[in-house]
Amino acid sequence: MDEETRDLLTEIRQDIKNLLPVVQMVDRHERLLYGNGHDGILTSVEKMKATGKANNRVFAGIMAAITAIGGDTLWRHLK
Repeated sequence: MDEETRDLLTEIRQDIKNLLPVVQMVDRHERLLYGNGHDGILTSVEKMKATGKANNRVFAGIMAAITAIGGDTLWRHLK
């Protein structure tokens, strides 16, 4: 192997060694976002949105009932 090829191979090896931490970081971020056998951030956010919509409906119903009862009571006392 000539000297130029050896230098190029050494440079390529060094570039690969510099990229290995980046690959590990990308893997960690993918596991964080999409989960690794459990919910990741993206799936958790989607579940929270669905749960939030259901909770909003429940709380809106409760507040409607409280408003109706409170309004009726107030109307009877003001009469």
